[in-house]
Amino acid sequence: MLESLFQEEEAIRAGSIATLAVLVLVCMLCCARPAHAIRYEDIPADVLDVLPQFIFQLIDPQALAYLTAEDLREYADAYEEGRMHFIADVRVVEHTGHLQPELATLILQIPQGAPYIEERFVRLAKQAYSRQIFSSLSWQVWENKDGSVNIDIRYSSQSPQNWIPEPSYTGLAGTLVGVRYNDFYYDDSNKSLSASLGVALKETDDPYGSFSFTDNTLNGGRNSESYSASVANSWRTRKRDTAGEVAEIRTRVSRVDYAYGFNGDAPLGKLPGSWGVGAGVFKHEGFVYAGNPNGSGLAPRGDFSPTGNGVETYVTWNSGERDSTFLPKKGWSYSARASKTFGNFDSQRFRLDLRRYIPVHNIAGPQTRTELEPGIGVEHDIREFFDTASIAVQLQADLADGKVPWAYEEIAGGAGNVRGYTYDTYAATKFVGARVEYRCTLDKSRNYEAFVFSDNGFIGENLNEMESLNSWGVGGLFKLPIYGGFKVGGWVGQAWDGSDNSWGLAFGSQF
Repeated sequence: MLESLFQEEEAIRAGSIATLAVLVLVCMLCCARPAHAIRYEDIPADVLDVLPQFIFQLIDPQALAYLTAEDLREYADAYEEGRMHFIADVRVVEHTGHLQPELATLILQIPQGAPYIEERFVRLAKQAYSRQIFSSLSWQVWENKDGSVNIDIRYSSQSPQNWIPEPSYTGLAGTLVGVRYNDFYYDDSNKSLSASLGVALKETDDPYGSFSFTDNTLNGGRNSESYSASVANSWRTRKRDTAGEVAEIRTRVSRVDYAYGFNGDAPLGKLPGSWGVGAGVFKHEGFVYAGNPNGSGLAPRGDFSPTGNGVETYVTWNSGERDSTFLPKKGWSYSARASKTFGNFDSQRFRLDLRRYIPVHNIAGPQTRTELEPGIGVEHDIREFFDTASIAVQLQADLADGKVPWAYEEIAGGAGNVRGYTYDTYAATKFVGARVEYRCTLDKSRNYEAFVFSDNGFIGENLNEMESLNSWGVGGLFKLPIYGGFKVGGWVGQAWDGSDNSWGLAFGSQF
């Protein structure tokens, strides 16, 4: 295996000092077995669930024996440039939470005797912190006379909270309030369990709920299988255009789904590209409280029935690379979904979501550190190495055709797409939108965020006859002591033409 890796790496030439150094390093790492080491199968399932990207890096975690070609190149370059040290001692000076010191040092790839490269350590620490393994992390490095280093670590970790608030908004029913339960460590394996339950502040006798189970252990974690069932209610006021023709609608969808996912490989720190195929069987019920839904132009005229059964088949794709789960400041995320529905609702649909996060100068708070402060024994905090401001851009497309169920139509307005309009301002089968947001950190501890945004979209029944919606607004968030970075706050939006405005709560990331 090592021979094939070296053949692939032209930069590491046979016979060079760097190659010899790496060969010695790999032999030492593969043969050494530190007393405090644990086996791969001993790594807790909760850590494997949170850090699936690390699995292939920690095949033999006690010695870091599983090295990629990029690792070998990095070690060789560091040796030639005199930037490589070996770790004489690692001390966890202080820690709180469920993550044990032995496992923390393996995640950071700094067990005793391992090589230490400053830039590599910072990169791995950022990746672990951004995935909420650590809720705080600081370190000091001490150099010994023989050139080796001692590392002092301070960190805290916490188990993810299982209960999550789940609010949403509609005009007819008022606020829908719910709670979601997630158990990512179901059955002590790489499986997940999720369920939610909620009620409306109006029509409280009619709750909504969902249940899903996902098994990610298939084929060594490369594939996944999931089952889900849900009963969802939707209340909204529908408008055709500025003429103000209105129909007040209430719908319910009962659904059972099955999906199978194919997960691709990805370098450390990236989200692996994944494909999924699935099918769902559903029953759709609709009730018109007031108005004429066929006359509103939002559903096909004539033979359309608001109640019936359907089978939806779909294909999904997603990939991404972000510096943080919540409010990322750097990276990208792409996803697409194509579906075909049979039965009483013969229709087809395509959804696309493209997101990009571009780091920029912070005009209101601390700047990002790009280099370690020189000096032996200086304490460093991982939070200082994250970007503190960015321009976030999102492009959306939701295009459907045929007898689309009311509850599956795109609803323009609110946090989902055009924040300057209330949630149920417009409903249709086609939506194209673009959003831009400047977000920045306000304090050194990264607990407070502020953002300004401009949301824009086109919605309608035909691509050549779509209505334009444009808005702007401001908002802010503050950090809660759960999930290692979950934020909650609010925003206020205003339509450009002044015809509407909205406000809402912001949970996690805006987009």
